[in-house]
Formats: sequence, structure tokens, C-alpha cells
Amino acid sequence: MIQQDGFDFFGLPHGMVLPEGPFEVPLVVGRFFGVRGESHIVGQPWGRPLSCRLTLTDYASLDNLSADLATLASLVGTLTGELVETIGTSTRRFPHATFLGFAADGEEFYDGTGVLGWTQFGRLQWMQRDRSQ
Repeated sequence: MIQQDGFDFFGLPHGMVLPEGPFEVPLVVGRFFGVRGESHIVGQPWGRPLSCRLTLTDYASLDNLSADLATLASLVGTLTGELVETIGTSTRRFPHATFLGFAADGEEFYDGTGVLGWTQFGRLQWMQRDRSQ
């Protein structure tokens, strides 16, 4: 389960929350005439992107699916606290995360077998502001 600021992302099936890269490090490189090599001024690391797969599935109607997609859109930038991922007995925490939204992977569709109802695949996205705990 994924939770942030009391919201549980509908308790839907999801993948693991993964960093999409390292924390960014501000770096200024200087090169000076007559000096061998280069000078680096390094700042404190700042944010990194996080994401996980999310499957919105088992919706009775396209209107119901659209309502949950609208809820996700309304939460962009308003969920800004700790992101908590619980899988079984393991919990991982990502402090200082800002919810950036849901990126759909293709169009929503109706499962022709009648098992899954209306479904939308996609990815939840965050930016973790810093690495402090």
C-alpha cells in the first residue's frame, strides 16, 4: 500500500516506489588559465524523482474511473509530506516528497472478458525535495 498525507491512492495494485535517478548535486566547474585541472564548487544535494506503476482497475463505469483520475489530478502539489510504502511487513519511507501526478500509459479500456471492468495503466510520480530524514 502507498500512503501520503492520509491518502492511500485508492488501495489499488501498484509496483514498488523507485528513484528514477540519484539526488541532484549542484556543481559549478571553473577552469582557469595557467592552472592545471579544474575547480569544483559543490553544493548540498537536492531533489530526485520517484515513481511507481499504478493500475486503476475493476471500475464498473468509465465515469467512476474518470472520477478517480480527477481526484489524482486534484492532489497534484497538495500532497507534500512523507511518502510511505508498505509491502507485506516491510515499510519504506521517502520524506519530503511532492506528488506530481499520474501519467497514463495509453488510453483507458474496458476488459472484454468482463473480469477487470474499466482499467487504466500508468505511473504515479513524485519529487523528493531532499535526502534529509
